[in-house]
Amino acid sequence: RVGDPNVLSTIRTTLPNVFWQEPANEIFKGTVVRAMVDKSGALASSAATQTYFVDPAANGRYSLPVISIATDADNLFDPEIGIYVPGNYTNYAQSGIEWERPIHIEFYEADGTLGFAQNAGVRIHGSKSTIYHFKSLRIYARSEYGQDRIEYDLFPGWKNDEFERLILRNSGQDIYATMFRDAMAQSLVSHLSFDTQPYRPAIVFLNGEYWGVHNVRE
Repeated sequence: RVGDPNVLSTIRTTLPNVFWQEPANEIFKGTVVRAMVDKSGALASSAATQTYFVDPAANGRYSLPVISIATDADNLFDPEIGIYVPGNYTNYAQSGIEWERPIHIEFYEADGTLGFAQNAGVRIHGSKSTIYHFKSLRIYARSEYGQDRIEYDLFPGWKNDEFERLILRNSGQDIYATMFRDAMAQSLVSHLSFDTQPYRPAIVFLNGEYWGVHNVRE
């Protein structure tokens, strides 16, 4: 998709008094393909979704895992129902099942191996950090989307390899500093006898557009 204009990344996701800047250059993009079989006189099939990154250097472009999220753009950016924008109701600050939107999520290891792919739900996660230009996302596995768990060894060496929810965290109020302060603090005390959250940084794409580094948390 070299030469394709930026689309989603040109949409303002903050109030006017909060920092936001449109990308100065063309960002890297993948292609999301959604397909279904529709035959006269028969029930239509369920939709199949796959993200493709066509690039001679694709396997070496990133040293981090890649997460691709696909959904109707209105679910994120529409003023009335979009959960990622200020919208008509300070949308990104809303909560509850009414503000959960359907997505398809794929997780690729840094070598290009597909870790998992499934339908899920997404909500905006956080409190004050929801005002920032890119938000934390909470991913929900539910039976109504197809699978009620994400079954994958997402955090090698961690005690759990299946999850009802995951967080793609923007690092909260550390967003403009290290972006790993909380993760580092938890890793330093992970050997002690209280609960901590595992951490993996990953590159996120929304509908094929590069969306920056997020911290994957349980």
